Amino acid sequence: MAQISLGSRILQLPRTVKVAFALFFVVVSLFLLSTASWDTYSRFTLGEHQHDLALGNAQSAYTEPAYAAAQPSDAKPISHHDQSKVLVVSAFFPLPQSNHPISDYETWFSYFLSNLKTDVYFYAPPDVVPLIKKVRGDLPIYINSSYSSPFDIPPLEGLEDIYIEMNHTFPEKKVHHHKMSGIWNAKAFFLDEAWKHAYDTPLGRGGKHYEYVFWSDAGAMREPNAYENWPEYNRVDTLWEEGRKLSGYMMQKDELFFIPIIEMGDWAYRKNGMNWKDTNGPGNPGQVPWSEGSFLGGPPYAVTWFRQVFYSYHNAWLARGHFVGIDQDLFSGIMLLYPHRFITSWISDPVAPAHLYTSVPEGDNLSRLGACGAQWYYYEWFLSDGETRDKMRDRWLGQIQEPENRIAEGNWDGWWKGSNACRLTNLLWVKKLFEREFGETWVPPQATLVNFENPKPKDDIKWVLS
Repeated sequence: MAQISLGSRILQLPRTVKVAFALFFVVVSLFLLSTASWDTYSRFTLGEHQHDLALGNAQSAYTEPAYAAAQPSDAKPISHHDQSKVLVVSAFFPLPQSNHPISDYETWFSYFLSNLKTDVYFYAPPDVVPLIKKVRGDLPIYINSSYSSPFDIPPLEGLEDIYIEMNHTFPEKKVHHHKMSGIWNAKAFFLDEAWKHAYDTPLGRGGKHYEYVFWSDAGAMREPNAYENWPEYNRVDTLWEEGRKLSGYMMQKDELFFIPIIEMGDWAYRKNGMNWKDTNGPGNPGQVPWSEGSFLGGPPYAVTWFRQVFYSYHNAWLARGHFVGIDQDLFSGIMLLYPHRFITSWISDPVAPAHLYTSVPEGDNLSRLGACGAQWYYYEWFLSDGETRDKMRDRWLGQIQEPENRIAEGNWDGWWKGSNACRLTNLLWVKKLFEREFGETWVPPQATLVNFENPKPKDDIKWVLS
């Protein structure tokens, strides 16, 4: 007698029994799917989980890289009492020609200056001061109007004609004004001078001491936001302590400088980085596209060190005829030379656990870490406290649309949004990051041109064409 298979037996069951089995299967599948979605959401968005992670109570099947194993707690700070230890530095020098009308800048300034409660030291020419005062209102600020142009600052004084000549060598010279390069290359000076001078202004009353000083582009906040106590002191101080641990305690907190990374590029770009030497110049525009230029900073000691190294290489490369008009390329070169001095965030890090854990495909409006707004400005969210991050998550989730490939019709109360909520990535020590990207045998190139006394170049420059 032939043996009847299990499938045949099921087909012989009454119709009502088969329907019951089918419904049971559907219910179990939906339950498992919703559980997975919630797990992804809670793993990277709920403060309680992050707190457990910091305590070592959470378990994971994923083995994190050694340099990213210990992550700071995402617990909400009790208060912002120490926010007075943070100083934000910015500037605005209108260009003769701009892609944006002044009304755009007024809007962006309002998202930045009208909301931020942290002390602000702002550089602007005299004719812009009324606008900045109007936008800032009664919130703490000191406006330094000593410079009418970025070429009035000591490191760039007398270099405007050279910058005009240099700009003619740039492939995109028709849309790039030489004064834009001046503004970009004034950041290191503005950042360092601000914290030193702030103590002699109303900002420094009461024996104030700044532990962290950050540059932020004045137009970097381009949407309504909840960034009031930002960069949030408790979060920042925890990250710098984390950076010290990631370095194996080789570096102290006051030696670490933060510049966010937007992308490491494909293999061709990485090969440029692997073989780059300081005598090559700052990589030619766009060849070393790692660092962002809209935000940077750290403890005052690190800020002063960065200023010295920046202008040393700025002068050396300019004297050799290299294009130094894009601050990001100079930043990236310095990061290659001194990777042990830098910590960073990288929203597109392919091995970040916050990216690997998610099982939801990325949409056109989503980053690797979910709905996090404009990816370039992820660092703003990264440097915020837990409560502020929650507010911004809710805002961004409200801006995305429900996917068309939902499992079934009906109101699922946004179950899919959990996995799209913005997630917190790891802090990275740049030395280990470069070793991971370039290979463990990679060593930083020798800093052969560094000299803190490098003079500003003269007029007889032979330009290296891009």
